[in-house]
Amino acid sequence: MRSIANMGPYVRRHVGGIVLCLIVILCSLHARKCDGDWTEIHVTPRSSARLDLNLSFFPRSFERKQGNAAVILLRLASTENPRAWKSYAAKLKCMLAKERAEFTPQAARVETPLVDFSELRRAAYCREASWQYPSIGEQLNCFVDIPGMSNIRVRLRGLAVDCRADIAEGKLDDAVEKITVGLGVIAHCEAAPIALAKVIQIDNASLFLDRIEEMQQHSKSPNLYWALSQIPAPFINLHTALDWERHTLHRETGIKELEDICGEQEWKIVRQRLQRIVSEQTSPRAFVLFERGDAAQPLAGDLATVREQLLETLPSLIGKVPKMSEDELIVNWFFAMRQAEWDRILRGMLLPPPQGLPLIRKAYRRHWAMQTRPVYSRQVPEITDIYTGAWSLRRRIDILRIVEAIRDFAARNGGVLPESLEAITELPVPDDVMTAQPFRYCVTDGIAYLHGEAVNMDSEVEDRLRYRIELRENTGSRTESRR
Repeated sequence: MRSIANMGPYVRRHVGGIVLCLIVILCSLHARKCDGDWTEIHVTPRSSARLDLNLSFFPRSFERKQGNAAVILLRLASTENPRAWKSYAAKLKCMLAKERAEFTPQAARVETPLVDFSELRRAAYCREASWQYPSIGEQLNCFVDIPGMSNIRVRLRGLAVDCRADIAEGKLDDAVEKITVGLGVIAHCEAAPIALAKVIQIDNASLFLDRIEEMQQHSKSPNLYWALSQIPAPFINLHTALDWERHTLHRETGIKELEDICGEQEWKIVRQRLQRIVSEQTSPRAFVLFERGDAAQPLAGDLATVREQLLETLPSLIGKVPKMSEDELIVNWFFAMRQAEWDRILRGMLLPPPQGLPLIRKAYRRHWAMQTRPVYSRQVPEITDIYTGAWSLRRRIDILRIVEAIRDFAARNGGVLPESLEAITELPVPDDVMTAQPFRYCVTDGIAYLHGEAVNMDSEVEDRLRYRIELRENTGSRTESRR
């Protein structure tokens, strides 16, 4: 057997063949990856001519009853055996990850004993969810933390598995009810203002959009266009998280107004408290409140820059800045600069992506171009994740509506796919909310290709959300079209 030490001459003689093999392998992997990026769905033409608004994927106002969903969900979130719940969650995740051909309803029913559907339904159909999060200095009353949200997520995951079993068994009415309950519970949990809770709810909502996508492919599925249209838009309310996180630093430090701080010793205590909070939220090297370039270090020479930036941001302090001690100066500067940086980003998040994303990118570029800047905490990336996740959720709902519009067109036109989205005239076709442009669509060899664009904060748009749509044979499509 050839030793490792003697492989050099062998490699040099066969380098051409080795490179060719590597190119073939890489091309094969790339082709497989590109092909795998398409979500294949097979649908049956079905008309929406019989407009039935009784079919809904969200609890309607007249069905809701007086009550606070938060109390019910907090009770469901509590668990006395975290280890068992962790194992249960892993099994549910495995069931949801299985391909449709591998998924068996009988096995799924065994894995979902802790769903507690009746209580989830009670919560979904409550009129409100009052998560009584505290202001500065207030006590907690009705508060759900991240572990609590995770436990609720486990129950929703079990509900999604149960719903998937209903679809596989053809119990579509039961599946619709479970999707409605799931999205209703998520809407209540989404009312909690903390940022990470909204990230969790975006992921939870995706579980039930997956179930809608599976229902679309069932041969007996009705047209779901108007059921999808009844899901609230926006489904994730960004404003509550933005308002809450904008004042998180004041809340964590217990400071209502900087004007209330008096004395050099108090300013020193506040600066130490801020440094501790920042070091916990960022990398271990971020032990100071400002950084120069890529190195976080307390440079005395930066104090002049700090004074200039503070006066530029808050001109009203022009008479006070020269008299400030170093601790008072840095604390005031950190709060003012960080608030200004946040506001530049949050302004973009108040707008739809076509207008908001350029502002967000500009704010990030401005931040990193500053020679002396406040240390960012992890909260800013979390907020931007909410922004892109919330709008991506809306866009996926819209693209599923287009699939239903295609089903309707095919039912009305003898099982033929539309050549373009403009050919669909019976139902409104939504544009891509990320770009304010129509979704991309083409038909090749009897297969429709429908895709949007995913937006990355640091780069230009790139294709990701992509569907390959194929029609099943439907002998009843002509009859349905005539109706």
